[in-house]
Amino acid sequence: MYKKLTANIIVSNVNGILDFYEKILGFSLVMAVPEGSQQVVTVRDKTTLLGFAIIRRDDVELMLQSRKSLANELPSFAGSPVGTSFTLYIQTDDIEALYKGIKDKSAIIEDLHTTFYGAREFCIRDSGSNVLTFAGSQ
Repeated sequence: MYKKLTANIIVSNVNGILDFYEKILGFSLVMAVPEGSQQVVTVRDKTTLLGFAIIRRDDVELMLQSRKSLANELPSFAGSPVGTSFTLYIQTDDIEALYKGIKDKSAIIEDLHTTFYGAREFCIRDSGSNVLTFAGSQ
């Protein structure tokens, strides 16, 4: 039985993309592992380079992992590209408020609009070039 799906996003710099998700999207750090370490930390020291982090906001959880860290675990990922290889589709309760709150703080690639299937959506790029689509009902 499947219980949960959490995206693990390959990034070039965990610290940089973590700043984006915390400051722009309101995510919080759950735990992290410094690059080249097996020590789990739950409080962020911004001077320590991270290799992995789990972040959460409400019911949405994401993992951010440096290509170097992931390649140490799974060598086939050593040459994998960073960014733009997938999109995340995140449903929200108040799409209008979310859009107003982040439209001037991030790279909007598709303005807020109503889709042919009746959802209100907009798309942004995070600081690692990954595409996030936010959706809500009318």
